[in-house]
Amino acid sequence: VVGGRRGSLLQTGGGLSMALRHTSQLLPGLRAFITGEIDQRGARIEVRIPPHQMAEAIDLGRFNPSASGFQATAKVSGHAGLIIGGNGPQGAGRLKISHGRVHQDERSLVLDGIDMAVQINDLLQLKSAPQQRLRIGQLALGNLRADHLAVDFQIEDAQTLFIEKAGINWSQGRINSSALRLNTGRADYDLTLFCDRLNLAQVLKQLGAAEASGDGTVNGRIPIRWTDGRLVFDNGFLFSTPGQTGVIQLSGTQALLSGLPPGSPQYTQLDIATEALKDYSYQWAKLNLQSEADNLLLKLQFDGKPNRLLPFAYDQSLGQFKRVAGAGQADFKGISIDLNFRSPLNDIIHYKDLFNQQ
Repeated sequence: VVGGRRGSLLQTGGGLSMALRHTSQLLPGLRAFITGEIDQRGARIEVRIPPHQMAEAIDLGRFNPSASGFQATAKVSGHAGLIIGGNGPQGAGRLKISHGRVHQDERSLVLDGIDMAVQINDLLQLKSAPQQRLRIGQLALGNLRADHLAVDFQIEDAQTLFIEKAGINWSQGRINSSALRLNTGRADYDLTLFCDRLNLAQVLKQLGAAEASGDGTVNGRIPIRWTDGRLVFDNGFLFSTPGQTGVIQLSGTQALLSGLPPGSPQYTQLDIATEALKDYSYQWAKLNLQSEADNLLLKLQFDGKPNRLLPFAYDQSLGQFKRVAGAGQADFKGISIDLNFRSPLNDIIHYKDLFNQQ
């Protein structure tokens, strides 16, 4: 252990007793009090860490080089006991972290309001009790924002962490995950996210599809896979609740028209669709999410109508609508819309920078 120690070691009638104070250099200001006895029956050692609030952020790279650049502050406390006797060594302990914060500015990463309590039932095997708790108040990663992460977990041994359940607030709704076992020797993972009443406009905005606002919600599941250092979305889908309509306003969709010849039927249809979605009421909506290389493909489908007249008029000579200047003229009673968006995954969440530290 890095740091200094002071205290006493006394010889008693049946053995030795000690009372030491350790001052940490890894966590400046943190003190640990160590007491113990050694006699014919064996040894009994207790370590107590009184609540310690870090005065300033520390770089986590001092604990693990791969975490270099991550700055952390927290309030830390804990205690542990070790008994060495005829039945072999036995030990247990408890660690508590509260008011924690981790940030990494280059990756736009912030974890704020970290609160974790871990009861270790077996110190030698580093095995915790079930249903240990991790809570994080606010999270940010790249363009994504979320809050109230709740994780129940168990440390099964020094190499294995079992996530019993996890949930997080995102896009004004809730996401819960299936159980997951993490192992240091494993590189591929599959996880399904179950989404409940996510605000569709917020989903599109955070996933980099378009600037959006609105009051409609969607539900569904998103299977994701981590493999070969890449994050993969595997045919995820979100759909509006049957019988519940919604309103959405999309902007910043002009890029969808690039590459199409102006005046062509395809250009005109897409021009009408993007104009309609500036203020649109829908009967139902569906969003599919699929990975393609390092891109996230979003297929958005609506059935509904625009909430205003659109700046188009029907041209008899062309046999199609064309955009006109001035006030809107076309009253569309119903429009079914299919739009495809492509978002670079690493631009959204910077996950490669986060997980591929040197």
